[in-house]
Amino acid sequence: MKNKKWFTLIEMLIVIVIIGILAAAIIPRLNSARGRANDVARKADLNQVATALITYQLDNWFFPWWDSWGTWVTIDKITAELIAWWMTSIPRDPANNQTFSWIDNIAAWVDSPYYLYTTISKWWMNHWWFVLMAKMESPWQANYLFCGSNEITNSSNYNTIHLCQTISKVQTGCVAATVAGDTNCQYSNLNQLRYVYKY
Repeated sequence: MKNKKWFTLIEMLIVIVIIGILAAAIIPRLNSARGRANDVARKADLNQVATALITYQLDNWFFPWWDSWGTWVTIDKITAELIAWWMTSIPRDPANNQTFSWIDNIAAWVDSPYYLYTTISKWWMNHWWFVLMAKMESPWQANYLFCGSNEITNSSNYNTIHLCQTISKVQTGCVAATVAGDTNCQYSNLNQLRYVYKY
């Protein structure tokens, strides 16, 4: 009868260590790839909703923001109108399955997982332009940083919303594009990353 050769404890430990090293190297790359894929999906979602909103405006002469009584419309009302005429469904964030938040102030939204829609002004005309926004997971997909002081509201002017051309990471702080030509942004926290669709 032949003697069976088993792995020794040392050999098993070596195999476990090698598997651990490989996992430590591969898992962050998989998470990064997932984040990039989510960001691409978010940008596609914003483009889809933007197309519906522009079609809505062509049919109604304005973007959805108030009802016949002059008050802000609710998420349910806008969703129902867009789905009834211009979309089959409202997109949801690929990471957390949350839908759009139709509010008029990004400061109230900044810590929320929702997408953002709000109307803005241009040339002293209110609510004839709009902003769509989503949180991003990778800096190379973002074009805007929320640094706490550069909030977008329904009274923001289209020409004062400056987008980043380059985004770099720093240890602390956050530097957003706040004036024309100032397009080099710096972030220290992934929660500061945004993608803005400006129309």
